[in-house]
Amino acid sequence: MTDDDTAAAVRADPSAIRSFLQAQSAVAPRGWLARLVGRSPLSVESRSWFWAAAGEFEVCRSLSGLHSSLVLHSVSASFEGKPVDHVVVGPGGVFAVHALYAAGEEVVVSALGLRVAGHPLPELRRARHSVGAVERCLMEEAGGEVRVTGVLAVIDAGAVTMTERPLDVAVVDARALSRWIQRQPRTLTDERLAELVQAASRPATWAREATAGCVDPADTATFTRARAEVLAARLTRQLWILVCAASVAFVIVALVLARILSGA
Repeated sequence: MTDDDTAAAVRADPSAIRSFLQAQSAVAPRGWLARLVGRSPLSVESRSWFWAAAGEFEVCRSLSGLHSSLVLHSVSASFEGKPVDHVVVGPGGVFAVHALYAAGEEVVVSALGLRVAGHPLPELRRARHSVGAVERCLMEEAGGEVRVTGVLAVIDAGAVTMTERPLDVAVVDARALSRWIQRQPRTLTDERLAELVQAASRPATWAREATAGCVDPADTATFTRARAEVLAARLTRQLWILVCAASVAFVIVALVLARILSGA
């Protein structure tokens, strides 16, 4: 991880982009020298939101490709706990999606748990609880049996190792999330799909009204510019490190050659 990264992975929060932009708005623009040396444009406060916002941005961008499905965001399936990041209702069924930003670290998944950079995280347990909550809410409104698939969308993992695949939660690369959902075999008839879409669309189904829009377009544009600055600053620092390393190597080689020549 770099100095811009958090110490561990961050769960993508559906309000993270707005929280990041609010924190970043108080940060003074960098001067030319700061840009030259690649100083991060983030403050301590905005940095804590940046990676969660990046996770939200990537998942929302992936889900925007699901034109044949209903996609809801920040869904309160019960009055307890945190909301479900995203609920998707489509021909392949109902999916409760949670996002996890891995910040370039290795993700190790077992049947019962998940670790990022060696740190255990409760994301699989949380995904399982969300599945049950979404099923109960939809059954109360739509009636009949409702089967929900839990999905953990992993963003920017250095590697994903499956020691044992979880039976009830699918772990998916966020970049392939919409494609993965679209490739699921059809499990709902047109009639049942319409019933579930209507039920999920009713505010009364959830503890509080879900949102149909993931990210405000104006926020998207502002965040895209901010992310470009952060990535450019990181690249600049990496280039300076390479230049310094090359300079040190050159000096060492020159000294060695000088010593060899002087000895000769």
